[in-house]
Amino acid sequence: MPFVSVSSAQAVTIAIHQDPSSGSPTVFSIDVANSVVNAGWTNPGLTLSVPIASGTYSNVLMAMSPVAILSTNNAGPFTIHTLGAGEIRYYDSDINNPLFQINFSSASVIEPVAASASDFTANNVSFSGSAIAAYAGLLTSEVVNYSFANPSILGGVSSYTASMTTSAEVVPEPATIAILGLAAAAAARRRNRR
Repeated sequence: MPFVSVSSAQAVTIAIHQDPSSGSPTVFSIDVANSVVNAGWTNPGLTLSVPIASGTYSNVLMAMSPVAILSTNNAGPFTIHTLGAGEIRYYDSDINNPLFQINFSSASVIEPVAASASDFTANNVSFSGSAIAAYAGLLTSEVVNYSFANPSILGGVSSYTASMTTSAEVVPEPATIAILGLAAAAAARRRNRR
């Protein structure tokens, strides 16, 4: 009997948003003097797309709990901030019922010494929220990245607008894997009969 393989996970885009601003107001601010990174969006213009669930949400609000800067190091032309744990919520009217939520145990922000694009990347990420409720417990290897633009430095605080991309592997439910396995075995059996 030939070997039959059933894929156990597939990487897909979970949620994205483009930069909601043309330069102002900002989405992220990095305050090294107070060792904190803040983020939020309370203006019109942020559209959250959730391709995995075929959803699009207009004029979404965004809030991140203040995240501690644990250390700051220079590496050539870049400044690297290591951050503590945090959460980011995208919601329509009730912050306690987010459409999409990102939790992370740590993160890093890379800023160039000269004004240019920067990035925010988180570690040990998990996603939740009503927009992806159908995928609860089925996502693994979650990844989030914010690409910063439109830098502004005022009083030692670096501020940026940002776009966001998230992805994860979707593990099929056990029943789906069983059905796929049975279908593959039946196809292999038919092929062997011929």
